[in-house]
Order: sequence, then C-alpha cells, then structure tokens
Amino acid sequence: MDRTPHINPLLSSNPLSGLLPVMLLLTLPVIFSLSVSMIVSLAVWLSGLLWFVIRRKSLSSMPTMITSSFVLPLSCLLFASIQGAVVHPLYFQGLILALFVLISAAQSFLRRENRIPGMNISDFSKEILHKRLVMVEHERIDKRLRLFAIIAFAGILVIYLRYGRYEAPPVQFLLTSVVAGVMWLSYIIEVVSLSMVKSKLQKEEWLPLVDNSGNTVGRVPRSDLDDIGSMIQSAQLPMVRLVALCNDMIFLEHRELCDLCDSDCIDTPFTDWIKGNGCADEVAQALIDERFCGVKRSCPRHLVTYNVEHSKVSCQVHLYAVQVAEPDLLTMCCNPSESKWWPVDQVMEMLKGQTFSELLKNEMPYLKHTIVLAERIRKRRQERRNPSYA
Repeated sequence: MDRTPHINPLLSSNPLSGLLPVMLLLTLPVIFSLSVSMIVSLAVWLSGLLWFVIRRKSLSSMPTMITSSFVLPLSCLLFASIQGAVVHPLYFQGLILALFVLISAAQSFLRRENRIPGMNISDFSKEILHKRLVMVEHERIDKRLRLFAIIAFAGILVIYLRYGRYEAPPVQFLLTSVVAGVMWLSYIIEVVSLSMVKSKLQKEEWLPLVDNSGNTVGRVPRSDLDDIGSMIQSAQLPMVRLVALCNDMIFLEHRELCDLCDSDCIDTPFTDWIKGNGCADEVAQALIDERFCGVKRSCPRHLVTYNVEHSKVSCQVHLYAVQVAEPDLLTMCCNPSESKWWPVDQVMEMLKGQTFSELLKNEMPYLKHTIVLAERIRKRRQERRNPSYA
C-alpha cells in the first residue's frame, strides 16, 4: 500500500541544496579571494540549473534554487561594480546576506499574495495539498534562515559602525569565519530538521477524501485529523465498519479512545479507515480475516453507506455484516469482559445508556430489522422444511 503521497519525491532531494551556491559564496571568502569565490559559486549554481534542465524538473520542487538564481546574478553585478575598489570580505558577506534576506522575504510575500483565501474541497486535490505541505515547510525554513542572516548582518553592521575596517589578516579571518560558521550552523540545523520531517512523512498514514459520490478528491494525514477536520466542509473521510453476527448475537468489544470516540465505549472491533488506494471491500475482508479462525473463509456483505457528522471529522461509513456459523470461530481478547458475544435483544434494550458508541446506536435498529430479521426468517423456514434441524 502506498503510504506516502507525492510529497516524498519533492522532499527526498533536499530542497536546501538549492542554497549551496549562496552558502559557498559566504564561506569561500574566508580562504580564497572574492573572484575565486564568485567563480566557484557560479559554477555550482549553473550545474544545478543544468541538472534541472536535464531532469526536466520544475523549480517549484526546490524553491531555494529560485533564491539562489536571484542572489548569484545580483552578486555578480555588485562584484563587477566594485571590482576596482578594495572590499573587505566581511562587508561582501554582509551584502550577500542582505540580498538573501530581501529576496527570500519578497518570495514569501508573493506566495502569500497568491494564496487563495478560505478552504474548500478543491484545495484538497492531491497536487495542491502536497504542494501546500511543501511550501509550508519551505516557508518555515526560510523564516529561520532569514533570522540567522539578519543576526549575522546586524553583527557586521555593528562592527562597521563602531570599528570601521579591520586590516589585520588574523582579525579578517576570524570575523569572516564567524559569519560563515553561523550560517552553516543554521543550514545544518534545518537539514536535520528536514530529515526528521521526511522520517515522519514516511511513517504517516494518508486517508483519502471523498465527495458525496464516493470519488476521491484528495488525501489528508491521519495524525492531523483534529486540525484538518474543521477545514473540511464538503468532503468526507471513508471508513469501514463490520459487524459479526451469530445466532441472534453480535460480537462487541470494549474500546479505548479512538479517532471517532470521545470516551471509552463498547463497539464493534472491526473498524478501520480506508487508506491510500484501498477499497471498502478489501478493508472489510482484512478486518474479519484478522479474527476469523475457521477453515472456510468468511465473506462480508455490504449493507449500506451513510454519512455521519462527528465533532472531529465528517465521515462516509461503509457498513458491512458477516454471518459466523459458530461463536468460537472468532478469536477474543484474553479478558472475557473486553470482547464477547452480546444478544441482539439485550443490546437493543441498553441502547439508551451511555455504554455503546454513537455509531453502534444508530446502526443497531437497522441491523435488527434487516439482516437479523432475515436470518431469523431463514432459520424458521429451514425448521419447517426439516423439523430435525431444530
């Protein structure tokens, strides 16, 4: 099953690698001359652009490359305009940091202006949702890097206003090394943070969003249902519920807090979300196979699909039922009070209490007047035809 959407290919190639030309331009003046630093940084930047052309990738998959594409040419123009003058490497670093902060802030402002206000079902298409997640992560990285750059630039400005130029080579080396070290430290921190985000995404379960017709219109992470649920207005999360019946009894289990439970309750243990590209029939079959220990495979039957509004999310519930020949064919918990067979009539009498889940309370009248009633009628007919059956 595909657990991760197209966001992983975007994050698998580190988006921060697009800033390598800028990082080199800040670091190389510590060791080499400004001209050598500029040539090496331009070579790395052009190699990155060539890689994008060969791989036919969009620059939107690495927004930091767009930042470098503005910083490097503007740095070349600045370098060409001041080539005849003696420029302190520290002040050249300050110019690069100022360019980076301004261009990065401009990119963030343009993205914010182009963002459509509000949230509707079209915002949750696969491509838009994944790009939204990537851009949110990139904006967070941009903010931190801008903060580090502003701190470094402020330090350079204070040094310039207070002390003027430092001509002593040891002092030059020390100051430029500090600026380069601060920026590389922030860069490494963000790389580690991004690796943690990638690890979390790889373990994430993605649930499909469906419209009223059952068509998939997007996917959302399961871990953020509490936050995303309030933004979903005209789409539902599909889930499968299966009830096991045997001799006018229903198999129920005590359940702890779950996605759709506000407190402990008694409910069918056979519930699960439809994940990835799965279908309801496959999920229902997998649910009963986990507990069924008979020889002949038991096949669930689809009963009805209904929508339910919950405090957390809006769900499209696919209700299934399965008839089990003998109660012993289903495995139970070690504690008999946790899972057991309940008489249907007893459950109907206790529905008004707070013991059972809200979904089960809504489903029991339907189950009693359809599949349970049909099974009783079938048994009575069989008893009339074959009295020895009773």
